[in-house]
Amino acid sequence: MKKKQYKQVLPDGMTGKDVQAIIEYYDHQTEEEAIAEAEEVFGDSATTIIQIPRKLVPKVRALIAKEARAKAKRPKAA
Repeated sequence: MKKKQYKQVLPDGMTGKDVQAIIEYYDHQTEEEAIAEAEEVFGDSATTIIQIPRKLVPKVRALIAKEARAKAKRPKAA
């Protein structure tokens, strides 16, 4: 049986050359550089990353949206 081929779709403005540059960047990144990059991105103490069962994702998203709506309604501190 012949495998179905899919056309690669890139984000607007991105080329195959851009994709190759990203691959090269991460292929040559040291472990220390990767850790520093992750700490910079995820170092915000207002957020955290957790693993949850996939079946709970919709409920967690709904809870986060509910909290965001409640926060938006609160009066802003002067």
